[in-house]
Amino acid sequence: MNQPITRDEMRVFLIVWRCAYTERPLQIHYRVPTMGRYKSLLIAIALFVAAWFLLLSATAGVPENPADLSDTSGLPPVTIYAVALQAIGIVAIIVSVLGMLASYKIRSVSFGFRLAVFWVSNALLVLASLLGVFVIASYVLGTISGVAGVALYIASLALVVIAAPKRVTIKHQP
Repeated sequence: MNQPITRDEMRVFLIVWRCAYTERPLQIHYRVPTMGRYKSLLIAIALFVAAWFLLLSATAGVPENPADLSDTSGLPPVTIYAVALQAIGIVAIIVSVLGMLASYKIRSVSFGFRLAVFWVSNALLVLASLLGVFVIASYVLGTISGVAGVALYIASLALVVIAAPKRVTIKHQP
């Protein structure tokens, strides 16, 4: 159970220790998240998958060729986009999960590096969510599944942004 103390933990300990013996007030500014970063990322992934299923269900009644309803050969463009979004989404989910594992391993390195790893690993998920919003808005926004899909894609985007690493500042005031 003895784990080595990280450099940041040692800094916090020394600042608190100095304040205790010099009787100076210590002010710690830290925005407490409402849910953990990893939980919000997992929820964002789940919402992304749910939004994709809503997109797929919204494409069920779309005709193959809206200009000529008697032409039934081929697939509608929205279905092709939904399948392409599925392929991109699977890769985005895998990269995002690998990024979560990497950010867990590098949690004691500098803030800038952690932020860069986070955005590189989640950029594809963000872009896939934006593509989902674009596809739904272009083809099937008039359906209930389309509106719910847009809402879930936007919620997925918001949760990814909320899950970004936050800077912790400790101010020592004399």
